[in-house]
Amino acid sequence: HELVRLLGDEELFTFVVHSAVDGTNNEAERSLRGAALDRQTGRTSKTLSGARRRTVLVSVFESLRLYLPECTLAGVLTETGEWFRTGRSLFDRLIHSSGLAPPDDSCLARLFPAPVE
Repeated sequence: HELVRLLGDEELFTFVVHSAVDGTNNEAERSLRGAALDRQTGRTSKTLSGARRRTVLVSVFESLRLYLPECTLAGVLTETGEWFRTGRSLFDRLIHSSGLAPPDDSCLARLFPAPVE
C-alpha cells in the first residue's frame, strides 16, 4: 500500500523531477550502518520500550549530526538550550523553512507503538 501511495502522491520518483535529489539511497544506507553493526554484534535493546528509546535517541543524534554546524557536545547543548528558550527545535525550524506541513503523526508510533505499562 505504501508504494501505491507514493506513486499516487508523485513522491516515488522525486529524483527524476528535481535534479537536486539524489537517485540513490547511499547516504541513507551509510547513516544506518552503525545501527546494523549494533544488531550484528548484539548491542541491541531487549525490550520494546528499550528499542523505542534507542530508536528515538539514534534518530535525533544522527539528524543533529547532519544539521548542526558543529556536532559536538557543546553544539548539541547549544541547540537544546535554544529549543528550550524558543520552544522550537532545529527540526521545527527546518520544516518551517522548507515550506512543508508538519506530519500529522509519527511514523515511529506506527513502527514502535508506545508500550502499555
